[in-house]
Amino acid sequence: MTAGRAVRSPASTDWVGLGLLAGAAGLVFIAVSDFGAAVTSLSAGAELIEVSSHAPAALPAAVGLSAFAAMLVRRKGTPRGDTRLMAAALACIPLMLLLPIPYLLTWRAILTDHGYTPCETTVAGRRTLYRWGRTASGSCR
Repeated sequence: MTAGRAVRSPASTDWVGLGLLAGAAGLVFIAVSDFGAAVTSLSAGAELIEVSSHAPAALPAAVGLSAFAAMLVRRKGTPRGDTRLMAAALACIPLMLLLPIPYLLTWRAILTDHGYTPCETTVAGRRTLYRWGRTASGSCR
C-alpha cells in the first residue's frame, strides 16, 4: 500500500525543462569561474589579468532559463503563474545586455587603481576577453 500521490511518468516537457535547468547550471558555472579567475589573479598579483564580459551576462541568462524550465517542469500550471514566469524570463533580456557595462567599468577602475593598464581586447571563440597587464613590465604576453 502506498501513501501519498501516485508517481506520474515524465512528459516530454519535463525532459526539456531538465535540459534547460542543466543549461542554467552551466551558465552559473561560467559566471562564477570567470569572476573567480579575475579575482584570484588580482589577489595573487598576476602580471596578466583577463576579464570577460560573459560573467555578468550569464547570471540573468541562467535566471531566464530557469524560469522557462520551471514553467515546463511544474505539475499544474495556471495562466497567471505562466505569465509571471514568462515576465521574469523576459525581464532578464535587458539585464543580459546591460550588466556587462557597469561590470567592465568597475573592473577598469579596480585594475587601474592596482597599477594595471589595458593591453588588448581579443575574441577567443565567442568570448570577448579584455587583457590587463602591469604597468612596470610593459609586456602583455
